[in-house]
Amino acid sequence: MGNTSQETDDAFTYLRVDPGWVPIYLSFYFPIMILSVTGNLLVLVSFYRETEIRKRRHNYFIASLAFIDLLTGFIAVPSTVVARLVRTSFTCRARTRPILHIPAYTLCAASINHLVIISLDRYIAVTRVLNYQSIITKKRCFLLIAFAWTIALTFGLSPVLGSMANPADLSICDGHRYKAKSVTLHSLAIIVLIPLVLTVVIGIYVRVLLIARKASHRRTEISSNSKSSSAREAGARIRVTVTMVMVLGAFIFCWLPTVFKHIYEIRHWYDATTIFAVRTVVEIMAYSNSMVNPIIYGYRNHLFRQAYKELLQTVCFYVNGQNINHGFRTLTTRLRLGSSISNADTGTSQT
Repeated sequence: MGNTSQETDDAFTYLRVDPGWVPIYLSFYFPIMILSVTGNLLVLVSFYRETEIRKRRHNYFIASLAFIDLLTGFIAVPSTVVARLVRTSFTCRARTRPILHIPAYTLCAASINHLVIISLDRYIAVTRVLNYQSIITKKRCFLLIAFAWTIALTFGLSPVLGSMANPADLSICDGHRYKAKSVTLHSLAIIVLIPLVLTVVIGIYVRVLLIARKASHRRTEISSNSKSSSAREAGARIRVTVTMVMVLGAFIFCWLPTVFKHIYEIRHWYDATTIFAVRTVVEIMAYSNSMVNPIIYGYRNHLFRQAYKELLQTVCFYVNGQNINHGFRTLTTRLRLGSSISNADTGTSQT
């Protein structure tokens, strides 16, 4: 586990763990990658194919969040695995190592930004029922998504830009503590901003649920028909809001340990083995959030659930059809070959 300048200067690649532990290490990450990519791809295809899903404006934000989760499984997780396992001049230099963490920081910030936007969308949906469609237009949805990504990219690139001031040969692998100002400020931003923003979002949802519940009771008292369209619409808004609260809860559960990790790293330090283990556990928890959201969408939203079923049935039918066609072609080929051989044998016997 020791780190030397010779190791990082050589062109060879070194593992930071014993080779025997690599399969065990990867066994935690591969399911996250596969389920994050396939699950969120299912969400995106459902959004693209189903008109009813696209009619709900909040689903644009859900689709963008699904794209973030897909990129997390496809890019952020593999880059983190490389940063944790592989030790080269690129992965251990203070100037280049932050590049591997750009996807993780960017996508985490993008997720938080989307959670804020979705909470505001739910607030408008409950407090401005009649004007919701005119306030949350498709154009504004795209502008909000673009704004969220811009902020996220700025946050994700800041450690890389700050690391350019480091000496070219500074190695930061293993137990070497990295005290660059840009990294410290970035950690402080994570420690302060994530809990602050999430607290604000929780406050918004509490307010939304209280308003929605009061409005629902008021409509029930006024309307003698509990199955009226207004009652159904109010129930649908509450259901969507509860779904997004579940998404927020999953995010907090998975990502909050990252905040505590940064707090402890600023105040204390450990040996290389301990810090490696702590970071690995925290990252696995954080990245697992990306594979949970598609399950929540399917469980809570009947439109997504129905779209999932249709897509999976289509895929299964296609795969089975391919197998049947392949088997039929193989059988036909064998019959033709058998017939040719039989004819050849007959011709030979006749001569």
